Amino acid sequence: MTSQRIYQYKNTLMKFMNEIYEQFPEEGELLIIKFCLEKLPATLQFNMFNTLLHKNEGKVKHMIKDRNHDFFFHCNTLGFYGKNKMKYFYDIWKSERLDDDTRSTIWEWIDTLVEIIDKHNDEKLSK
Repeated sequence: MTSQRIYQYKNTLMKFMNEIYEQFPEEGELLIIKFCLEKLPATLQFNMFNTLLHKNEGKVKHMIKDRNHDFFFHCNTLGFYGKNKMKYFYDIWKSERLDDDTRSTIWEWIDTLVEIIDKHNDEKLSK
């Protein structure tokens, strides 16, 4: 079951990336991220986000739960973006290019990814 969760995570993440890219096709960086995510092994992606969620006493998970916008500046889940690029995406997040409904939808996608990880972790613990 746990490997199913990992592939469920990757499929969900790719659907999310497709939706974001469709909304912002002029953002070439999103296409690069999408390409990198397509090429990265599912287990690696899953483990990177799982680790990020649970380090520092679950600080990132609390940021998501609290809808803390700093999540989009401080949480470089891919690990290869510098602070300038993270600030660029954060500025998009804070700009009028995104309305409240779009921000809410993005949070819902992230919630879904967290839920998949939590189910995976629960299944591992119950074995």
